[in-house]
Amino acid sequence: MSPDVHSAPAPGRPRKRILLVCGTTAVLVIALVATIVSTSHRRWTDFLKQHDVRLARAMAHAAPPPRVAGGTEAGEAHEFYARAGAGCPANLSTAKEEALQAVLYPKPGQSATAEQASVARSLAENFAPQFELLRTAASQRTTRIQVDWRAGSGGLWRTPGMVMEKGLRTACRYFCLAIHFERESGDLHRALADVAAGWQAGLDLCCAPGHQRYLLGIATLTGVSKEAWLIAADPRLTASDAQELRDLALRVEAALPSLEDTLESEMALQGETFRRYVAGELSNEQIDLAEISWKQTRKFGFSMTNAILDWMERQGRIVEEARKSESLDAVTAEERLDALSRAGDAENFVASAWSSSYSTLDQNLRRTHARFRLIAALCEERATGKPPEAIDPFDLKPLRRREEDGKVTWWSVDIDGDDGGQGGFWSDGGEDLKDIVLEWKR
Repeated sequence: MSPDVHSAPAPGRPRKRILLVCGTTAVLVIALVATIVSTSHRRWTDFLKQHDVRLARAMAHAAPPPRVAGGTEAGEAHEFYARAGAGCPANLSTAKEEALQAVLYPKPGQSATAEQASVARSLAENFAPQFELLRTAASQRTTRIQVDWRAGSGGLWRTPGMVMEKGLRTACRYFCLAIHFERESGDLHRALADVAAGWQAGLDLCCAPGHQRYLLGIATLTGVSKEAWLIAADPRLTASDAQELRDLALRVEAALPSLEDTLESEMALQGETFRRYVAGELSNEQIDLAEISWKQTRKFGFSMTNAILDWMERQGRIVEEARKSESLDAVTAEERLDALSRAGDAENFVASAWSSSYSTLDQNLRRTHARFRLIAALCEERATGKPPEAIDPFDLKPLRRREEDGKVTWWSVDIDGDDGGQGGFWSDGGEDLKDIVLEWKR
């Protein structure tokens, strides 16, 4: 055959080659999709098993807290909490709110005017029926905070139980006015009883599942603790009353939930929400993930399920870290919790709606422990004449104490380290954060 003549391709060869390539590609794509689906299904099945165990454990841990305020009546506190919360407005007028703030939380070097004190006293009188309901609730032997575990955390704030609990937090905020005026009038015995009732309500909220309830409880405990601090430093406090307040503070502190328990209950609620979502019972909008693009799901195999599974695995690691944080100082715990949170937030779009500052929750709990320990330490010193040794929950060293010019100062260093006892009892982690300080003039 002449070299200038090329043999023609066999008829149908390009078509067969194209079909072969297409067929091979299709088989590979089908195999890849099958692998992704199979892996996702296996992961989801494993998750459901783990979730059932976690949910059962969280439900078991959600037992009512002890009745630190007595609990002598054979009744249930929930009804009285609900009625107290329903009778208190969520917001006050500007003048009334300013009066409440001036009386309960005066700025350094300032005090409420006579007019503001009169307005605040009128508020306390107007809410007297609700305050009596809180006292009655504290005297009941049992309590229950409504939680529909199978509803998950989606729409948690819209449940009847959550509405009641937000009202209860508001009622306790106003209740601090009653404690304040009782202390001012010298009725320390009545003020102590009301501190116990307020702490009981805060504890009941704090121990309920979900970090939102936890935050309501912490806020309630903190507000009442501010009044307890003033009672602990009051020169009219007797040794027996100081001992009573010390014992009460230690009982409440011992009943506080751990960060691990709080986060595990939150994870159980989240897991139930996502279980319902994957089952088709909830939409993207109902779990606050309405704007999800295909680009966001691409790294998860175009699967929301995979994204959710990665997110829940990250949450599980955070719960494990929360368990370890109890034996760590606050700075180390913050670094480790934040490292886990940042990693998950950067990698997973679920974080846009579901992420929380877990180190902040840890710090809030440590501040609550610190306040109770400071109150207990000062009260024990006043009752026995000897300063005790208590551990600062922030650096795991003894609480600091100084005595000079007839003034005793106890303090916790908080998250930023020792500032030499500068600060106040109302430290909340703001930019001007100092030590948490309790002072007593002999």
